[in-house]
Amino acid sequence: STVATESSILRVAQEISTTGDLAGFSTQEIVGLSGALASLAIQPELARGSMMRIFNAITVSIEESGESLNTLAQLSGMTASEFKQNWANSAGETFQSLLSGMNGVIEQGGNLGSTLKDIGITAGRDKQVMERLANNMDLVSQSMDTASNGWASGTATADAYAKVADNVEAKVQMLKNAMAGLMDSMSNNTSIK
Repeated sequence: STVATESSILRVAQEISTTGDLAGFSTQEIVGLSGALASLAIQPELARGSMMRIFNAITVSIEESGESLNTLAQLSGMTASEFKQNWANSAGETFQSLLSGMNGVIEQGGNLGSTLKDIGITAGRDKQVMERLANNMDLVSQSMDTASNGWASGTATADAYAKVADNVEAKVQMLKNAMAGLMDSMSNNTSIK
């Protein structure tokens, strides 16, 4: 099993923080996703570009309310209106539902590449990132849960973050603080495919 270091998670978090924030991810969800990406050895710059394009494709699908939104919703086990509402209210959880559905496509022998194309994710690198995340749902879920639990137990940190959220240096420090629990739990990680 591969274990990401705190510095590798931080580098990914710094790269995807703006994109994740714009997509509606909470700080702890950004840290959790960063932990999963770093554990899968996805380079920070690749993570930034891919997550930007992936989240943009999802946003465009939602705005256009067409066939790609129906595909996203179906993969996530939701109706189109539920997916739209859930993405607006809890993008991180909704993204996990989407990855879980994609994992199902892979396990059933379906063509994930074709499915990704249907939702507007067409770049080869972006497809690889989504496939790696979908193939490692246990790791993604564990990373997201750990970051969320670590954040919840540090309410003073969360309060401090809220007061200085527009300060990039403070965001980086809060990301470092939120990673402590994540690093502890990742020492005995799920195997990576």
